[in-house]
Amino acid sequence: MPRTLPTPPQAVNAASPWRRRLLGVGREQLLIWGLLGGTALLGFITGLENWLAHLAYQPDITQTWGATAWWLRQWGAALPGYVAVAALLALFWPKLWQQRPLVYQSCAILALTALLGAGLINQVLVQELADRHRPRETILVGQAPQNLPAELTGNSMPSGHAAMGFVLAAPYFVLRRRRPNYAKLALGLGLGAGAVVGAGRVVLGAHYLSDILIAGALALSTASLLAPLLEKYQRIPRRFLLVGFALAGAGVVLGNYFKLTLTAMLPQPLPRLEIPCEAQVVPAEVGQTAPVLTVKLAGYGAPVSAVKLRVTPAAVSLEKDFGFFHNLSCTATLALPEGAE
Repeated sequence: MPRTLPTPPQAVNAASPWRRRLLGVGREQLLIWGLLGGTALLGFITGLENWLAHLAYQPDITQTWGATAWWLRQWGAALPGYVAVAALLALFWPKLWQQRPLVYQSCAILALTALLGAGLINQVLVQELADRHRPRETILVGQAPQNLPAELTGNSMPSGHAAMGFVLAAPYFVLRRRRPNYAKLALGLGLGAGAVVGAGRVVLGAHYLSDILIAGALALSTASLLAPLLEKYQRIPRRFLLVGFALAGAGVVLGNYFKLTLTAMLPQPLPRLEIPCEAQVVPAEVGQTAPVLTVKLAGYGAPVSAVKLRVTPAAVSLEKDFGFFHNLSCTATLALPEGAE
């Protein structure tokens, strides 16, 4: 009977750390999706997230909670975005991967998690597959938002704003063994930022609790999967960085379908409407004293926050300060109170 040769001890010892690392990643994925995904599913099944959406909703951004939530909507995702861009630029710093390998790996996992976890996977893939409408378009439809200058409609699951907050936790997965204190700080900062930004989105009726939790699970699980690769391959060649981020960035812009509603109170006499569609005149609501212009846009592009209405005494125009957009469609209504001209 033929005998098989035993596996050399060196081969077992060389393979076992990587195998143990993969098993650890599997346990992390179960933990992340068990806690966050399981809580999201529980909130959906029991209706707890619907109750919470009604309880937290504050449609008027002139009120304290509404104003705070709107500030978080404007800056809660932008600030982590700036951090991710800075991390990406740091990857091109000469010799950083040799002189400060932990700094390099932290920057790499933060930038990659922002682009892949919060960008391509969250915004493009999962949102399109889920195709879930926002609370204020469904269960809160009878409570119209007030004084919102711009807000997205449709595609509620998962929350892109909250995902960017959770991205700040990504360095935890490369720091936890060698710099545990810094790792805990990153984890706390990311979880806190994601939770606070997500709470603001719930207050504005833009997302359910499950949208926030799934955004966190996507960001954290992406970082968990990337960490062993960054530990094994100490450096990402610059040419791969340039090509990879260019392709991924193009995917985010070209594949990010959005619906945006812009509103503005207009002065009297009415200024010229320099918008890409003709506004349909409709009667104003009872008690409305000023003309209100509502412009609904749909199309592809990013960043959506760059699109806004500019109102002057002479004209109202649609402005895109920066970003890339294509295939935009437009509809508009002008609500005129009685006697307005």
